[in-house]
Amino acid sequence: MKNKQGWCKRFGYALLFLPQFVFAQQNWLPLHQDFKDHLYRTELNKQLSSLHPVSEGQINLHYLIRDSSKQYYDLTQKLFKEHLLEVSDTDYSLSISPLLDISLGSRFGDTTSTRYFNNTRGYLMELDLGTKVSFSSMYFENQNRFLPYYDNYVRNRGERYPRPDSTYIVDNGVVPGAARTKPFKTGAFDYGYAIGNVVYAPNKKWRVSLGNQQMFVGYGHRSLFLSDHSVPNIHLRNDIHISPKLQYSFARARSLNLLRRPNRTTVEAFYEQKPYGFHYLHYQPTEDFSINIFEGIIWSVGDSVSSTALPVDFYLPVPFATVGLSNRSGQSFTVLGMEMVYRYRKALFYTQLSAQPYRRDKFAGQLGMRLSNAFGMQESFLQVEFNSVPYGVYEAANPRLSFSAYHLSLAHPLESGFNEYLLRYNREFKRFYASIQGNYYEFYNHRPGSLLPVYDQINPIKGSRFVLQTEAGIHVNRKVNLRLFVKHLYRNDMIGSTRNVTSAMFFGLSTRLFNRYEAL
Repeated sequence: MKNKQGWCKRFGYALLFLPQFVFAQQNWLPLHQDFKDHLYRTELNKQLSSLHPVSEGQINLHYLIRDSSKQYYDLTQKLFKEHLLEVSDTDYSLSISPLLDISLGSRFGDTTSTRYFNNTRGYLMELDLGTKVSFSSMYFENQNRFLPYYDNYVRNRGERYPRPDSTYIVDNGVVPGAARTKPFKTGAFDYGYAIGNVVYAPNKKWRVSLGNQQMFVGYGHRSLFLSDHSVPNIHLRNDIHISPKLQYSFARARSLNLLRRPNRTTVEAFYEQKPYGFHYLHYQPTEDFSINIFEGIIWSVGDSVSSTALPVDFYLPVPFATVGLSNRSGQSFTVLGMEMVYRYRKALFYTQLSAQPYRRDKFAGQLGMRLSNAFGMQESFLQVEFNSVPYGVYEAANPRLSFSAYHLSLAHPLESGFNEYLLRYNREFKRFYASIQGNYYEFYNHRPGSLLPVYDQINPIKGSRFVLQTEAGIHVNRKVNLRLFVKHLYRNDMIGSTRNVTSAMFFGLSTRLFNRYEAL
């Protein structure tokens, strides 16, 4: 009987990797941490790499996290278990849902009675044609008033307009994971952005996608290689499954430095181009151990006055070609990385190391653990992580080539010059959930804005920061991760002899498909 039960359990897990609705879907899975927690359950992700997003054709995650409750009314069936519109046949599947992220909050002890809000409306559309082609489209229209510390972060990453004296005017702002902004009411922002993808898998060995959904490399909450912190960029990505143990991926992307070019023939001056890409190799010698190699590259195409052709290695999908060709000549900037993961029972242990190829004294490191069904409770996840990023790992001699896009770091949101200790825990029971996350930072040579594409004298910061987020609510719809929530944020900054405390409460309704790193 025991052997029979074990066989049935293994068979049930195998079903998660089988096609749903008769045929496999190729659309990308959402990047939000809630989905990644399930992806990295050790009994399920034996052959998944750390490159995100992951295709629905690789793992049937929506089946894994499906709502198994019985609904007796069409309205509750649609509200709790389905997209707003779901149509499928033997050779196609279409789903459409509205997207909302609406919240209101206030700071404790704020004598100005300022209300902080998020008002996001949008839609999600996914279309699968046969077994090989999938399309997705999302649009978001947003108005926000952020807490003061995050408002300052957004404004400092704003676009730069050149002055005649070679200085710059800072205007508007850039919201991480979203877009450039324009002013809205008093001290608020208005911005909109779209995300779209087409994914084509002609066979089991190759998958190619064109779109601008954010990417992430790593098993952790942070990535020291490539994170989803920056603005969505148009890119072409290829995934080649050479064998069950070996996968090779590479991508080329179009990005920008938000510096207006002074010479123009149009009404509005263009921004400086900033192409970047990566090579990623995933090797899994055993079922429980894998090692990954990463190379991230920024290429030069000129400056604010002149433009040059892309170096030949931009077009070569060959790892480390850039290091030998254009990196030494100053035409590109490279970040190299190595990553390892080991799975043991319910735990997943992971580590990352990243560095510049010609700087032996600058290494960033990560060490962490994920634990599913923590403390013996179903639907609970624990994560602990340590990140150490010294100053200079992502900064290039030519600031226009630093490892950033849209004035935002392509790796850790806080750039460099710190140690970070992180703890996450979340637990769900039926539809109710609770979560807690704590971050503690030690700043020893932290220079905010060090990845901006202009030469600037930035004084190093020393001190500490503690951020605690607690949240509870109701998981309304798992298909789009719709949650009704109440959240508290506590932030204690101790920079030098200056102490700044923020304590705020929010409540709202949110469809969470992407991560937002507002609690810096």
